[in-house]
Amino acid sequence: SNYQTVLADIAKGHALLKERVSHLTQEETARQIRAAEAELRRAGARLPRDGLGIAVPVMAAPR
Repeated sequence: SNYQTVLADIAKGHALLKERVSHLTQEETARQIRAAEAELRRAGARLPRDGLGIAVPVMAAPR
């Protein structure tokens, strides 16, 4: 589902940043965090919404 994809993308981004953080300057770390936040907002905007406008996971139909 889109929700699971977004969560997986967030996890990948966090893992990459954690892996490289010791090699980055403070400014570059801050830039990458801002870029990740922007991507998170874009990904969240693509998720389905409930009646109140809150992003909700869509459960797969049982087989």
